[in-house]
Parts: sequence; C-alpha cells; structure tokens
Amino acid sequence: KNNFSTFLTSTEIYITTDFTQFSYNVPYAIIANTVKDKELVVFSLGGNESSLSLTQFDLLFANQSLESTANFDFLTGFSDAFFTMSLLFNSIPYEIQGGIVDKKNIYISGSYGLDALLHLASDSLLSGSLAINAMPIAVKNSFYALSLDTDFYYNSFSDWYATIASFDLSQTGGENRLSPQIFMAGFVDTYGAAMHSVLYTDTISSLKGQLLSSWAFSEGILSRADLHLALQDLSDQKANKEAYSLSFALTNPSELALSTADFFDDTYITAEIAFENSPVERFLTQQNTANQFSADMHVLGTIKKPSISFSLYNTFLDFGGMRTELTAHCLFENGNITIPDASIKTDTFSLQNIQAIFDTQAFSGSINGNAGIQNLVHEKTEKVFIIDIFSPFPQKEIKEKTFLSFLEIPETFSLNLRIPEAKKNVQGRRDDFNLSFIRSPSRFDIQGGFGPASSIISTPSIQGYYTDLGDILVLLDERLPLSLLAYGQIKENLINITFSDLVLDASHFTWFLNFAEFKILEGFGKGNFSIGGYVQDPEFSGIVEVVDFACEVPHFIPGIIRAETGTILAEDKVIQMPQILGLTKKGSCVVDVALHFDKWDVERVEIDLETPKNEKVLVAADFGLLNIQGNASCDLHLEIYQELFSMTGFIDAEDAQAKIYPAELISQNMEESSLDIYTDLKIRVGKRSQVSLFLFRQINPIVRSLISPNTQLRFVMDSRKNLSYLEGDIVLKGGEVNIGRSFYIKEGRLSFEESQGSFDPLVNLIAEMRERDSTGDFVKITLSALNQRLSDFNYTLSSSPPKSEVEIMNLLGKTLIYDPSGSVGQDVLNVIGAGLDTFMQNTIMREAEDRLRDFFKLDILTLRMSVAQNLIKLYSEDNSGKGINPGNFLDDSSVYIGKYFGDVLYGDFLLHLSYDE
Repeated sequence: KNNFSTFLTSTEIYITTDFTQFSYNVPYAIIANTVKDKELVVFSLGGNESSLSLTQFDLLFANQSLESTANFDFLTGFSDAFFTMSLLFNSIPYEIQGGIVDKKNIYISGSYGLDALLHLASDSLLSGSLAINAMPIAVKNSFYALSLDTDFYYNSFSDWYATIASFDLSQTGGENRLSPQIFMAGFVDTYGAAMHSVLYTDTISSLKGQLLSSWAFSEGILSRADLHLALQDLSDQKANKEAYSLSFALTNPSELALSTADFFDDTYITAEIAFENSPVERFLTQQNTANQFSADMHVLGTIKKPSISFSLYNTFLDFGGMRTELTAHCLFENGNITIPDASIKTDTFSLQNIQAIFDTQAFSGSINGNAGIQNLVHEKTEKVFIIDIFSPFPQKEIKEKTFLSFLEIPETFSLNLRIPEAKKNVQGRRDDFNLSFIRSPSRFDIQGGFGPASSIISTPSIQGYYTDLGDILVLLDERLPLSLLAYGQIKENLINITFSDLVLDASHFTWFLNFAEFKILEGFGKGNFSIGGYVQDPEFSGIVEVVDFACEVPHFIPGIIRAETGTILAEDKVIQMPQILGLTKKGSCVVDVALHFDKWDVERVEIDLETPKNEKVLVAADFGLLNIQGNASCDLHLEIYQELFSMTGFIDAEDAQAKIYPAELISQNMEESSLDIYTDLKIRVGKRSQVSLFLFRQINPIVRSLISPNTQLRFVMDSRKNLSYLEGDIVLKGGEVNIGRSFYIKEGRLSFEESQGSFDPLVNLIAEMRERDSTGDFVKITLSALNQRLSDFNYTLSSSPPKSEVEIMNLLGKTLIYDPSGSVGQDVLNVIGAGLDTFMQNTIMREAEDRLRDFFKLDILTLRMSVAQNLIKLYSEDNSGKGINPGNFLDDSSVYIGKYFGDVLYGDFLLHLSYDE
C-alpha cells in the first residue's frame, strides 16, 4: 500500500511567459494527512528565471514544526547562486545565508556561529568543513545545545574520513534533572573511529575516557565490527571511583546482508559490560546520594539466541522508602533463566539464598530461598519459602526459543507460594502455609491457608481476587489470628482499601509488636480500618475496639500492665491507642501509645506514661550508670526509633533505692547498648529513699545512706554525645561508708554539677566507728573525705585518742576493700574471707535487711557481719585452751537503723558488737 495514500493535496499554480522570459506563482499549496492530525505542509512561492521567493513554508510532522521563508538569486547559466533563509524550528529562530560559486563551491554562514564549506572536486569527490557554536535545537519538549568543529573528505564508500576537533551536545531545557552533556574529539574513517577524548558530565558526576571502534565491509556488507568504551570518574575525592566499560564485537562470517532472513541467526556477538560504583540516582528518582550499584554482563552467541550472564553486587537503593541491598547472579541460555544465587535485604526483611530456574517457553519454573523479617529491636525470624510457577495450557506456538521468549506471557498460569512448617497446630505438629495466585484473563484469583504438608486445602482460609482494573477483594476467615474482609482498589500509584469486620488476636503477633522499651503482649480487637493515598506513602483511618489488653514497659515498670478496654484510632500516618488505664503490680497508670509511620515503616513509637493523682507504681529503671527502684508517681514521654530511645519527664519517688555507678563505666555501658539513648529526667526524692554509691567495680557500695527528703535532681544522658550527668545535691542522712569495715556517716553530701558533664560527683564525707585497743579502751576512728571527686576518692583516717596510721590499721585488723595507699590487705586468706562475707552480704543479709526494715517500718536498716573472716582468723591463730562460742562469729558486727519522724526530724542508731575474750 502506498505510504502517501492517506494524504490529500490542494493547490493553484499560475505561469506567465512571452517565450523569452517567464514567471510563476503558487499562491497556496496544501498537503495534509486525512487520517492523522498534525501532519501537513502549507507553502506558497513565486519567481522567474533568475529568482525564487518562498513566501511561506509551514510543516507539521511527528510533533515537530517548521516555518520558513527564503529568497534565491541565480546568475546566468545557474553556475552561481546566492540565498538567504529564515527558519523557525520548534519556535527557535535561525538565519542562514550562503552562495554557490562555479557549481563546485558552496559557502554557508548563519546564526550560532554557523560556518560551512563544501567543495565538489568531481562527481564523487567532495571535501569541506562545518562549525557551529552552541546552536539550540528543540526536539518535542526537549532542548539541546550543539557545538561542532569538523573537517571531512569523501571519495567513495571505501575512501572517506572526518576529523572531529570537537563535538559537544548538552541538554539545556531543565526538563531532564540530570542536565547531561557529552564532549568528544577524534576521527572516524573507512576502517573505524577513535575518540581519544570522551567527557560525560551531569549533575551527578563527571566521567572521562575514550572510545575506539573498528569495522570491515566486504562488497558493501558488514563482515565484522567492534567497539570499546571506557569511562571513569574525574574526582580524586572518592575512595571507590565510578567507572564504566564496554567491549562489543560482531562477526558476520557468512557476509549476509541485514535484509536477509538468516542474518540474526548467523551473526555472532560477544559483549562485556561493567558498571563500578555507579550512582543509583542517575537512573532512579528519590534515591540517597550514597546509593550505588556495581554490575557486569557477558553476552556470547548469535543475535537471535545469545547466552547472557549477569551479576549484580555492592548494590544499595531506596525501594518504597526502604534502603535495600541487592546481590544477584543470573544466567540466560536457550530460553531458560537460571539464578544460582541472589539476595534482597532491607532493615526490616530479607530474601536470601534465592535460587531459581525458569523455562520461558513452557512458562514454568520454581524459586526458593530463605525469607527473614526483623522487628524494631533487631530480632530476626527466618523461614524457607518455595514458589512454583506453572502454565496448564501450552502457549501460542513458538518455533524457537529466542532472546525475547520470556516476554510471551500466557493468559493463564498459576503461582504457588509455600512456607514449610510455618505454624504449630493443635496436635503439636507444624503445618505448611500455602498461597496460590491463579491467573486467568484479566484477573488473579487468590486462595490459601495453613494445612499439613502435601495436602490440598479443601476450604481455604484465605480467598480473594485482583483484577487488571485494580479491583481487589480478600477474605481471611476466623481460623486465622487475623480475620477480615478487605476490598477496594490498587491502581497505578494509588491505593484505597477498606478492612471491615476486622478481628485480631494480638497474642499471635507479639514478635512484631515488640518495640524494645514497649511490648504489646495480649489483646482482642474488633473494628474497621482503611488504607488510602499513594501506594508508596499511604494514609490510615479507622477505629478498633480492644479488650483484655496487656503490655510491658520492661525497663521502667516491672511486670505486665493490663487494661480491660481500649480503643485504637488511625488517622493520617498515626495509629494510636490513647488513655489506656492500666493496672500494674502496684498501682495504676495511664498509657498513651502512638505509632508514627514513614511510608510503610514505623518511624517511631511515642508513649506517654502518667500515674493518676495520689497514686504510685512500682518503678525499676536502669540507665546503666543510674539505677532507680521503688514507688513513684511519674509523667513521662518516651520515643522509640530504629536507632534511638528517648525518655523525658518527671519522677517523684518514695521508698526508693538509687544506685550510682562510677564515671569510668560511662563509655563501656554506652558501647554495650544497641540503641542510642537520650534521657532528660527531673527527679524528686521523697522519704525512705536510699542511695548506694559504687566505686570502681566493687560488688558492695562504698557509700550507702538515706537521702534527705525533697531532694531535687536532674538526670541527663545522651549516648550520641557520650554525655551523662546528674545535676543537684544529695544530702546524706546516716548510713555507712564501707571500706572493708563499716563507718557510721555523721555528715555527707554528694554534689553533682551540670557543667562537669559526667558522673563524677564532689564527695564530702565524715564517718566514724569505735574499736577497742589492746588495753580494752574504746578508740573512735574517723574517716574523712572532703571536696574530692569520686574518680579520685582518697580518704584519711584519724583517731581519738590520737594514734598512728599503723596503729589504726592494726585496730581495724581486716583487709580493706579500698585502701588509698594501694595495699590490698594482709594475706590471701583474709581476701578469701572478705569475698565470702561480701557474697553473704549481697544475698542472705540483703534479704534480711529488707524484711526487717519493712516489718519495723524503718527508713534504713543495715546489718554487717564478718562471719567468714572471723572463722578464718579463729583457725589461723593459736587457739589452744580456748573455747569456741557464738561471740567469735559475731565479732565486729554492726547494726545501723534510721527513721524520719515527720519531714524534718531524723533519728538513727548504730550498734557495734565486739567480742572480748
């Protein structure tokens, strides 16, 4: 059929002559496509034997437009001519003028530095030059700038060349976010091309390299060709440089013409393509600048049936808002796709050890691997998965498997997903999970559920469909821990799905609902829910009523928090459960929980924890360097991120115990935490609250005392800045200083300063004890540590009546846990005895202290006994003729009690037992 059969022509032509001169005029001419819009030519012209005037020329074709006017003047014999021309191509103006001299030389000049020369030496021999400078070119909606400087020569197909001093093409319109530009310089001739300088630049990077190519023709038919391209990043700042390489070779041994039927069967190609550290943002939008990929591909075989090997490695990209790592090795040969190994990893899930084989002609194959998922606290679970693909009906007959065979997708096929031993059933055996997607014209049908291995599910617990128009319906029945009816549309980039009759048993999803500092353990929910907006960035709405709710805030409130009822509200990108009135082991609290989503991921969990007025709960908060246990009212705000836990607010503690650990443990505790921690707490300490101050890594505290009521403190910890400090003064009321022997505290203060920025308080202590000397008289021994940092704790001992340091040490007569002189004691037996007493003190005696303190309603009670050390002393000395009685074991024991009477008056009592033989 004629290609111009749909075009219609309409014109008028007028000619006038006296047979010595003539003139002509075409007032209008129209050539238009009657089937397709915007394909037409309209022109008008006039002239005589020595001139031609093109007064109108309008062309619309392939979404391009050209408007032109021109004037031509001819000399006698038409050997010389001169012309001027005005062009408007896609709204860009051009002015051109030139001339022809002796029918052999053509000169052209014009806008944008246009300068061209063409010399016709004979019918076949021509040479010339062409230069343009930043000439704008518009193609559809794209704008380019072209610069060119070249000389050329042509004699025949086997004798020609062109020297390219510069070729510079850039996209300038802004419609391309990359704004690419390419520059080349070199030559091309009968035998090949050599571009010794190739420079590519865009908004991502700049690449420099070279391009070499050669070819050979036999009687006008291509017999071989090759191409080599290498580009590398120009920057010296990058450790892993971006680089590209391409090697391509084509061989036509039968010297077949392109138009012959067997050309693609008998022409062979080899190719090697490599991408190294290529920025992903060059090819995909909404990517992190750090995302890169590396890949290589090898091709071998005929054009029609090549064998292809493809590898992808060191690849990171953002997919659906998630940072994703990809690795893959794929083979394509004789219509079969084989994947010996591949993996996909994100922060929340992974597919690893993927293996696949697929026959593109039969449209059948299988995929298997390990699927893993990770919750917010980096706990992982992994299952094996198997996917089988099968087409029950043969495809349209394909004579041979070709490179594009895999594009022939049949109208009907099935995709079956199986996860072996996915769930334990009531008999204790593990059932497989099966899910099938059955393709038929215009739709997928979905069905599946849990069942014994290799069994057919007669009544699927999952049923539904998805159509090519985007309509979706899915039913999950009551046999599943989540049952619902989902319906709506997923079309193009939009989602609109409603989940009605939703019933959820949260106890089956505790692993997913573990947010480290907050865990949901139980709860039954009923309600409706919907997801709308963009597929990659959805919004939520709905109401779900919850009963028998249970949760944990494990590092703050010990035990389970239970609530009879609650409501889940979803709006925009937040799913929250407000005002949960929960009961703890002791007291009640109000908990607000809000999950904030970033696309499909939980960006952060916010928890507001508050105790009702005049109520307290049992608190056990461990911040590494500060440990608080006791009864407290609180108003706290917690935020949990993927890599950060934040706690701010107020704690009012009574009947509490605080343990303060030394500054040297700051960096160690921060390094051991998997999360960065930020804490800013205001703490008020009430009655019956104790503080224990630890020095170095001792098991027993060096200071144990009551805290003066109404003490105000501020605790700040920021592991990102390696910062941790307390702010405020702790006034000590009674208690003891333990350096191996217990001293009764007469005065004490711990001063914490914000400006210091660490856990290293200024210590002021005066403590005393009484001991008998060799004459049986009591000696008061005083321990003093004034204006000293805990990190440089250095006490002094004095006595009344005065004695030397050696005499005081002999009176103490025990191994000291901490001796500022550096001595560790008298002998190994004493060290062993001290260790055994320390163990008893932290186990049996600590339990006895707590029970007696609560029974007698005291604020502080401490018991100190040295049974093991006394026993070792008894049997290491000469005890002949002496009897053994309970007094030997109770020697050097002490009992200290203290109690507040009101908020100001404080009384204490110290009993020291000394056995005198």
